[in-house]
Amino acid sequence: MKIIRNENGQALIITALSMVVLMGFLALATDVGFLFHDRREVQTAADGAALAGAMAEINGSTSTQVTTSAKKAAAGNGFTDGSNGVTVTVLTPPTLGYHKVSPYVEVDITQASIPTVFMGVLGVKTMSVAARAVAGPAGSSGKCINSQTVVIKGSATINANGGCGIYVGSDLDVTGQGNTIDGAYIELAGSETGHGSIQGAPVFTSPTEPDPWASVITAGDAAASPSTCTTSNSSATITGTLDGGNGVVCFTGTNVNISGATLNNGVFLFEHGVEAAGVGGNTTINNGTLDVYGGVFQQDTNSLLNITAPKLPTGSTQWNNGIAIFVPPVNTQYQQPTACSSNPHANQELMIQFGSSSETFQGYIIAPDATLTLHDQGGSVSTTGIDTNTLCNLSGTLNVNGYGSVFPSDSPLRVLALVE
Repeated sequence: MKIIRNENGQALIITALSMVVLMGFLALATDVGFLFHDRREVQTAADGAALAGAMAEINGSTSTQVTTSAKKAAAGNGFTDGSNGVTVTVLTPPTLGYHKVSPYVEVDITQASIPTVFMGVLGVKTMSVAARAVAGPAGSSGKCINSQTVVIKGSATINANGGCGIYVGSDLDVTGQGNTIDGAYIELAGSETGHGSIQGAPVFTSPTEPDPWASVITAGDAAASPSTCTTSNSSATITGTLDGGNGVVCFTGTNVNISGATLNNGVFLFEHGVEAAGVGGNTTINNGTLDVYGGVFQQDTNSLLNITAPKLPTGSTQWNNGIAIFVPPVNTQYQQPTACSSNPHANQELMIQFGSSSETFQGYIIAPDATLTLHDQGGSVSTTGIDTNTLCNLSGTLNVNGYGSVFPSDSPLRVLALVE
């Protein structure tokens, strides 16, 4: 009985058992530390590969070429597809997340069979690490509508085609039950108000984002003004065809009527207003930007306006690349956005659709301080992107096809970033 009660040596046994546990934790901590280091290297490779693939994508490369560029970048960071347990997968466009549209590129890298240092004692001989990265145009360029406030009433329709999204920096006001927004998603930084409902795009909470066009707007203010005119025109009415020679053509008259005219190659700057007013008038601007520098833009119920914005090559610094209509902040007429007036000629609103008028803009509408309004169901507006203070759709039809989808190699927002 004395031997059984003898406690001599128990501390040694407890210490030995504790050492096994402590060594296990030490092994786990050591191997996990190594795995975190390996994971960081894999993530770095995935980031670089996604950026390389996105650059190739916006430059018009084929899907095969995009994949080749991405995998080459991954290999440059030490992760060659099919070698040493490495798998590099390139998706154009991504199939998950909030950027499932061209020109975004996703790269997934997995490094399998990484040998452990100490955990092998516990039977864990190897482990795997993986990383994912998505790259593409920075800011809100993956969203074809960027507006601080969106108001839709009646039975308004907004078709954000090509899988692009909508960003609302403040409030989304919905009145009426027959409204439809067809898009990949709506990012809402404010709140949803009104008693109506939206069919189509899901709404999710978003942080406040800067205007992706801020630098372009600043550049446009500096590059297009009466002091930079290459040509001045004092006519009250423009008829026939006018070529701007890729310069800045300034119109000095008040509410210059361009109904039925064709304007080619340039920035067409109207100092005191412009109107496309004339029954049956079909106005066309080719390779040009309509700049409402001062005054207002007006149209009548039967006007037709078609604008194809400049599409410039990679590396171009010309500010109006991809811009169909530009309303700079210097235009004081639009610096006080209204609450979506029912008056089709409200001077504070940029009325882009009224009555049966129809407009087609192969380019962006950039009006950062304006209230952009569609008034009726009789016509429609088709464009490839909008950046404005307030978007009012009063029963109209707005089709936004996403500039990156229509012109993947000419996207005006060429600053690439990791977005996921």
